[in-house]
Order: sequence, then structure tokens, then C-alpha cells
Amino acid sequence: MGQSRSKSRYVRRRRIFSWETTVASRGKSTVGDWKALGEAERLLSGAEVAGVTGLSTETLAQWRSQGRGIPFIKLSRNVVRYRHSDLDSWLAARMVHVTAEPPVRGT
Repeated sequence: MGQSRSKSRYVRRRRIFSWETTVASRGKSTVGDWKALGEAERLLSGAEVAGVTGLSTETLAQWRSQGRGIPFIKLSRNVVRYRHSDLDSWLAARMVHVTAEPPVRGT
């Protein structure tokens, strides 16, 4: 009973897009341009970013869910990467500049 349904109804259908076509159609850079970007655009894992920043991977995950922190790229449901250049920009924005002379106290 009820077993007569065709299996094709439950087969998940996927659309396969060419990266080149998708990127070009959105007016972004092409595949060849990505290869030329080099080290500045290298993708880092959450663990790598955590190692550089001293933050935990859990903190990075919370920030992603809250829409704050370092900009990230979501490659799939469970794969998130950070561009090296975005990490550098985020760190540069948090740079604290110290004056050469400390303030004089109670003289």
C-alpha cells in the first residue's frame, strides 16, 4: 500500500551552473581573474582565522549568525571561508595607534 509511487518523484534534481558563466553573468570577475589574485585572496578556514586572531571558532560562528565580525564566504551549507584580504582589512580597522609620549601625571 502506498509503495507504488515512482522513485523519480523523490530524486533530488540539481542544477549545475558553470562558475565562469555564473560569475560573468553577474558582472564580476571571471575564473581566470581569480587565479591571478594570488595570496591576498587566499581563502582561510575558521580554524586558520581563529589561529591568527586568537578568537575561538565558536566566537566566529556566533558572529556569523549575528551578522557581525569578519566578512565571510559561505561555499555550502557547512563550509565557510574567509578571504585573506578581508581578514587584513578587519584587523587594520582595529589597529590602535599609541602616541609617542605618554601623558604626564600630577606634576
